[in-house]
Amino acid sequence: MATWHQQQRRTRLFHERLWNVVTDPPNECTTIMQFETEAEAKAFLERLRELDRAVHTYILPPAVR
Repeated sequence: MATWHQQQRRTRLFHERLWNVVTDPPNECTTIMQFETEAEAKAFLERLRELDRAVHTYILPPAVR
């Protein structure tokens, strides 16, 4: 869930050509990490899973492929 300040100015979660890993935990800041390839995004998500930090995390593909 985005913080109050983040909700005041909506941010696009997707990108035209980059893969985004979005983490949106309740009552904490939403974060977005961008990667050039799907493999990089999946590797980052896997690392978060190893650290038990991927509960509220998902991958968004590029808007234009």
